[in-house]
Amino acid sequence: MNTQLVRILGALVIILCSCTRSHAQLLQGKVSDEKGQPLGFCTVAVLKSETRHITNPNGLFAIPLRPGKYRLAIQHVGYQTDTLLVEMGATDQHVKVKLKPNVLLLNEVVIKANSKDPAYAIIRNAIRERKNNARSTEQFQCEAYIKGLIRTNDYPDVLLGQVINFEDGDTSKKKIIYLSESISDVYVQYPAQTKVIVRSTRVSGQTNGLGLATPLLISFYENIVNLPKTFNPRGFVSPIADGALSFYSYRYLGAFFENNRLVNRIEVTPKRDYEPLFSGYIQIVEDTWNIHSVSLSLNKRSLLEFADKIKIEQYHQEFAKGIWLVSAQTIYPDVKFLGFDAGGYFTTVYSKYNLQPNFPKNFFGNTLLIYDSTSNKKTAESWDSIRPVPLLNAELLDFRKKDSLEHLREDPLYLDSLDRIQNKITPFGAIFNGQTMIFRRKKMSYEYDPLLKSVSYNTVEGIALQLSGTIKKDWKGRDELSITPVLRYGTTNRHFTAFLRLGYRFGKTDVNNLNFSFGKRIYQFNNANPIPQIMNTFSTLMTGNNYMKLYQADFFQGRYARVIGNGIEVQWSLSYQDRTPLWNTDTSYSWGRSTTVFKNLTPNYPTEISSAPMPRHRAFSTTFRIVYRPGTKYIQLPDRIVSSFTNKPVFSFQYTKGIPDIMGSAVDYDKWRFAATGDANFKLAGELKYRVELGGFIRSKRLEIPDYHHFIGNLTGKLTPYVESFQVAPFYALSNREKIFLQTNIEYRLNGLLTNKIPLIQKLNLRLITGLNAIAFKHVRYHELFFGVDNILKIFRVDYVWGFGKSIQPQNGFKLGIRGFSTLFTDY
Repeated sequence: MNTQLVRILGALVIILCSCTRSHAQLLQGKVSDEKGQPLGFCTVAVLKSETRHITNPNGLFAIPLRPGKYRLAIQHVGYQTDTLLVEMGATDQHVKVKLKPNVLLLNEVVIKANSKDPAYAIIRNAIRERKNNARSTEQFQCEAYIKGLIRTNDYPDVLLGQVINFEDGDTSKKKIIYLSESISDVYVQYPAQTKVIVRSTRVSGQTNGLGLATPLLISFYENIVNLPKTFNPRGFVSPIADGALSFYSYRYLGAFFENNRLVNRIEVTPKRDYEPLFSGYIQIVEDTWNIHSVSLSLNKRSLLEFADKIKIEQYHQEFAKGIWLVSAQTIYPDVKFLGFDAGGYFTTVYSKYNLQPNFPKNFFGNTLLIYDSTSNKKTAESWDSIRPVPLLNAELLDFRKKDSLEHLREDPLYLDSLDRIQNKITPFGAIFNGQTMIFRRKKMSYEYDPLLKSVSYNTVEGIALQLSGTIKKDWKGRDELSITPVLRYGTTNRHFTAFLRLGYRFGKTDVNNLNFSFGKRIYQFNNANPIPQIMNTFSTLMTGNNYMKLYQADFFQGRYARVIGNGIEVQWSLSYQDRTPLWNTDTSYSWGRSTTVFKNLTPNYPTEISSAPMPRHRAFSTTFRIVYRPGTKYIQLPDRIVSSFTNKPVFSFQYTKGIPDIMGSAVDYDKWRFAATGDANFKLAGELKYRVELGGFIRSKRLEIPDYHHFIGNLTGKLTPYVESFQVAPFYALSNREKIFLQTNIEYRLNGLLTNKIPLIQKLNLRLITGLNAIAFKHVRYHELFFGVDNILKIFRVDYVWGFGKSIQPQNGFKLGIRGFSTLFTDY
């Protein structure tokens, strides 16, 4: 076939395709109420087809239809369903639809004087049939269109030392900060199998963005309605849960007919404030007792967290006899937090249901979300042809504006202007939290430590001045290089130390991390650095408790880690240290009463387990570690696979060998640790977190204190990491070289189980916490019991801890935890 003929045929194909598209005209319309007010998020269904659209917030819809006659059904929660017959020709059609409120027929149920409201009988029937209706079909597949929008009403200029800049060139405080839409295929097999394949996704201002493409399948047939844990880890009680009559009051508002079915409207009201309960109304189909639709809200009196209010609207449809499924859902969040005032909506249209799918064996597997490789490559024109919800003018403008800005971001001058705004140094960042300086044109960033972490005091160095920061460089794909130099000088021992840490992350599918560090540095005897410099500074100067015990070492260390799939991660490292003991050089300075302070000072070695300084020696060791997360679910992105979550315990095993005679190494030992970490969510009854660790030394021929098994103790006023440490144990009292040890940490978070019954506390949404920390080895038995209150002003936690046990001096006291300031309490 010659080239000229190929071109002619290609042209004919294009012309034929263009002609075919031209025969699909647009049916455009507007839906409003009787007063002419637009009704947003109405379902517009083309009967006898799988076509389902939804109106935008202005009540507008647009449906491409070929010539012919069609009957539409327009529905909205609280309004009568209207049907409309249209005939499409060769031109676009425009229609206007006015929906009437449902006429509630109170005479459908006879209400006798002094009798129970008939709503209770209807709710009891719905509760009785809840499980049957929830599983009216064992499996299905459908298409889901998701559109999400977040708009600010106000926001702070600076938060925690960082300048707030949305990089949109708009200084207004009222703006769209997030807009996305996606079309996905959803596959469900009860009781717990779900898979989503994203065919198309689009994020305003992000050509390669993936957006929120997983539909939030909210089921009011479940006893506990689960929203993201950010809003409440306990979940919320459904109005038709098994025990709902103990939580809710109901009022019969009337009934209406739809498609020859009687639908009852029931008002739902919590019996008590400050319990995880909905308010609003639910509509129940007579005889089958299915959910027809809901309009339910949550607020602060519902123990809603993070958001101030959330409204959920759902519309269910009978897709086959006796099988009712959600056809449309809209969630309206309203958030006021840390100076942010924002709201918006996330609407989902479910269509093209297949109630008898034939899933092949192992179809679901462990990948729950898959993005098609071309999912974010669709053009704006193709979106216009498949979108079931028309965009608002403001949304169209946002897409166009941010797409233009994205191209503008390729302009070096524009990128530099953004950097100048972002990189303004703020007092809060400089002193308390550090800051990140961004250099977009070079795809680099620089993070520096705050002043409170750069200047500290200890009895070994006196005033320690430390200059450190991290330079990061992003390469094509996900590859990233990080360089962290650390310079340190002690004003009394006059030691200058410096080391360099290099990190490289790479890999297209599996994540690989390669790290090297070398130089001269100051170590704590527990190399995990359990004692924050800032806490040691205050405890030493005010009370004379110089908890931090230090030594110096010339060192190098290499580490390689890789995620190899199926929930498995492996790590391997080599370490060399030339260890030199250090002595106290400044014991004459204090902020408190000098006699008390100087009396409490101790030598610079762990006096709990040693009576003399550590001798100078060299140590060479290697460590292998494997982490297994059974049941891990994955998300397959166009260019890589990432782990999502697992609801099973996480297991880890670590083996370390001290190798003698390499580079003068004087250590010779073998030690191991095995740990299981997990949590259990009891919904309304709270949440349990736990960690169990077993370990010991197989051989301990030659080793020094840094090589011991160490545990995180704490004698400061700040809480140490939960569920992996001890809160009132001396820092080195539990360090050991025994053949076997057993550690257990348990934390039970009541999450409002009791506090929502106490009037003052319930308004503050405080949460009680209790638990146990314990360890046993050879002659040592040590336990801690603690009781605490969390969520104080959203960021504080206060615990009281009792410590008791054999061979360990008993301790007890209050401990304070603070969210958002981890930088201050994490040392290199």
